Amino acid sequence: MVHPPNHPKLHPNMKLEKSMVLLMCAIMCSYLLYSNLSDHDQQVVIHLLDRMTNSRRSHARSAVHGTPQNLSVCPSVLVRSRFAFVTYIGINQLIAPKVLWYIVGACKLAQSLLRFSPEVDFVMLLAIEDGLSLPRYQQDMIEWSGWQICRVDFIASKNLIHHRFYDAKIFTKLHVFKLIEYEAIACIDSDMFAVQNASGLFYEIWPDMQLRNLTFAMALDYPRASTPRTVIHYLIGKCIPVPSHYNAGIFMLQPSLQTYRDLTVAMNIDTYDLSMCEQGLLNDFFRGRTYELPYKYNANLVLKACDPDFYLQQKSQIAILHFTVAKPWMTSMWADEWMWSCPWWHISEECTAWAVF
Repeated sequence: MVHPPNHPKLHPNMKLEKSMVLLMCAIMCSYLLYSNLSDHDQQVVIHLLDRMTNSRRSHARSAVHGTPQNLSVCPSVLVRSRFAFVTYIGINQLIAPKVLWYIVGACKLAQSLLRFSPEVDFVMLLAIEDGLSLPRYQQDMIEWSGWQICRVDFIASKNLIHHRFYDAKIFTKLHVFKLIEYEAIACIDSDMFAVQNASGLFYEIWPDMQLRNLTFAMALDYPRASTPRTVIHYLIGKCIPVPSHYNAGIFMLQPSLQTYRDLTVAMNIDTYDLSMCEQGLLNDFFRGRTYELPYKYNANLVLKACDPDFYLQQKSQIAILHFTVAKPWMTSMWADEWMWSCPWWHISEECTAWAVF
């Protein structure tokens, strides 16, 4: 078994001066006060900025596997570890009004993971439509929280479907397969949140994948598809199990340019579940070649409503929560097309843990 290295000490010359941190925070807070954000939204973002100011993690640390190198895809990103968590944010006209909250989610995700996995790299794939830009304070939020930004182009499918996943051009996540400087990567959505150590993905799961000669891993959407459903379950539409259907909220992979090329071809010609975009593609492409991740690394919160007994059995082991049924930033409001809230789905405890972090 591979053991995680000890947390290395930061070089004193690389620490950000406290006065500069406070000045930048003041500038960002001033921006927020004069922006169009609601009072509630401003309070949440300012809380996050304050937290990151006081617990900021510097990118400067001892190299885990030799001299740091640059990513070939994004030369501005330094590779200091064999492993990386990678997330994706896309900004276009259709989803621009909601992007801030996914950025806040990504920041909290990084900070929550860093409590337990400081030795792993953190990379954000960021795609921005021509004519749009990322406000400076949002970029600072991303970088302060721990992510290194890797600018990429959008990847769009030829299948024209108006759907929130297609609107976000979620196939852009496939760029992760091009980050070949890493031995293994965990690609993780920004609506997830770590509550325990998730380093086992790299130091336990990845070695076992190698022994089995597998290069890709996901967790099942419904680990117990045989659990009886009531009429209510079918009426709400979220509890209908799909046997052997994996959830792409987090997936482990060995980067490969050939796999990237094959996936981008299959994206437009293969028959798969188009409604789930890249999740449908990955389920189809890696069929019979997928290592099954334990539920604890992708705790799909729909299970708390659909299979509460199973969720309670797993709760003490959960490392990463996945807010699939309601986003935690919606704990006290009804917004846009999202009809259901955290209390309705009985996940107030999990949403509160995210909100107060």
